[in-house]
Amino acid sequence: MQASASAIPFHETVQAVIYNHRSLLASVALILSSKGYAAILSPLLLPIILRVNSPESMKEFLKEYEKLNELYHRGTAADQGSNSKQHIPMEMHLMLSKKSIRECAIRALAVIGHLELAVNLIPTMDQEVVLDRRTYGFLLTHLKRRRSLLVEQPIFDPKKLTKVNSFTARVQRIYDEASYGHNATTTEMSLLHGQERFPIVNSELTTTSELANAIRRAKFGLPFNTGRLRESRRFPNQRILFQVISALSSPDVVLTTPSGAQETVALSRPRLLRLLRRRALYSTYVPSKMWLFMEMVYLWRSKRYEAVIKLFGTFFWSFGVPIEEINPIVRLADDLLSMESLPEFFNGNPSKGILPKGKLYPSSEQTSLVWQSLVMVHSGDKVKVVALYKKMMAFARTYHEASKQLHVNAETENPSLDTPYVLPPGLDPEADDSPSLPLVSLEHPLISAETYTPFIAQLSPGRKRPVLRRSDLFPSQIIRDMTTLGLRPTVYHFTELARGYALVGERTKALKVLDHLEAAHPVQASQEDTSELSGSSFEDVTSVNKERKDGLPLPDLVLYIALMRSFIMARDLEGVAEVDGKMKSRYGSMRDMQTRNEKEKVGSVKENLDYLEEVYRDWHSMEVARQLE
Repeated sequence: MQASASAIPFHETVQAVIYNHRSLLASVALILSSKGYAAILSPLLLPIILRVNSPESMKEFLKEYEKLNELYHRGTAADQGSNSKQHIPMEMHLMLSKKSIRECAIRALAVIGHLELAVNLIPTMDQEVVLDRRTYGFLLTHLKRRRSLLVEQPIFDPKKLTKVNSFTARVQRIYDEASYGHNATTTEMSLLHGQERFPIVNSELTTTSELANAIRRAKFGLPFNTGRLRESRRFPNQRILFQVISALSSPDVVLTTPSGAQETVALSRPRLLRLLRRRALYSTYVPSKMWLFMEMVYLWRSKRYEAVIKLFGTFFWSFGVPIEEINPIVRLADDLLSMESLPEFFNGNPSKGILPKGKLYPSSEQTSLVWQSLVMVHSGDKVKVVALYKKMMAFARTYHEASKQLHVNAETENPSLDTPYVLPPGLDPEADDSPSLPLVSLEHPLISAETYTPFIAQLSPGRKRPVLRRSDLFPSQIIRDMTTLGLRPTVYHFTELARGYALVGERTKALKVLDHLEAAHPVQASQEDTSELSGSSFEDVTSVNKERKDGLPLPDLVLYIALMRSFIMARDLEGVAEVDGKMKSRYGSMRDMQTRNEKEKVGSVKENLDYLEEVYRDWHSMEVARQLE
């Protein structure tokens, strides 16, 4: 008791000493940063310094701290000259040090409650700093905790709640983009559903130096499988991988050399791509699957659906997909995955295995891409699309019933240690009448919700198909099947559903879908709060209850733009005007959205606004033509 009592005054004394000498401590930290020790000492110094300073002092200190660190690294590289044989280039050293500083600062600010300052430290799209996914998860946890505290108060400020919702939506979006695997609600996957409405996003790499820097960063995230924990925890960034794959695969990307001349040697790109793929496949499991997934994403965006299926069948087990539909396409000759392009994996005998560690087991995102590619390959045959949907539902129901049975057994039974656990029929890998494949986790659905989107698009009444009979498949039936399996429809499913109604002139049904989503997420804003909402995030101009009991998604900007385009194609100008009014009531005018996007710097929103300008031009042209008639 005496020891604990004496520890309290000592702790208070230490806090008082740190507070009284906070300026000296900050000066020492700046001196160490100017000597190149910022990345090493940030976990020790930043939490203490940020805790005892005011918000304005924190901003100035962090700005100076990063500036001195950058000056040190650039000055060191200039002193050593271009002939220095560094294992890691200066850009990589600078990126890693900035990453360490930002992650430590964001965590420290989240703990002490300065959430707005922590969110402002998140790197923007033009900064070459990629933070760890766990940092965004840590910040997201504290934002949700702050939101819960505000909602639980009897009287709370709606403006504060709106600001916290805006920060939460922004961090949640970045957290989803940095995710990979079954736990991810990846934005990359959501972008796949808009290929028919939006153009392919070209690579942002325009010069050879940018490409070389991106390749170095990609290689740093593709460690060789040495078995060390430090190596296995290094993961590449998906955006960088996609940029590298796009620049090395697309013949439309022209790079500029430092002298100003355009690159003319085209034979080096495929060889460099094969070498990077080889390094990825010899890496650990997660980077290998991530590289292959980004290659599949690029092929999908390039509308090379057969190549997506062939790449999947070459490197993955046919798990969760119909093997009778995959094998015929895999056997076809393809310039990307021909026997000549991968001699180091085939060695003239594909039966011996094409990977150093054997084939990989796909995730739900990869199987979803395969199902979507199968739909696009057979998009001209409605009967085949319906048959594919029935096969997919067979996979989904089998997996759903198996996972449901395991869940019921775990809750109702109380097995002892002496009683062996018996798997449900069809899942025991040692049974004689079942395939001898390793059992995979049933924690997440094998057939994800994203898989259903192309089926809704292809079977919608707006497509140029034969007239649907009563016994045929309707998009609304597909959404009901999803809810039966416990899958929550996303905004992309309702977008395709509403577009199908709008294309055939069913204005009432199309607007009913939109009204249903808007009713679940009303905009809680009075007239005097309009200026405050104009600076909010695109995802966050919503009610305080973002998660409703009915589970309906939030209507996003893509939904409004797609509906306006569909009504224009159907020559229904009244429907276009009505959707435009609903969009402006939620997101403001075109100028407001452009101003807000300049502040947030969201690349996908900029593309959507460019597409919206084209929609407005077509709408204006149709109105002029109608007046002249």
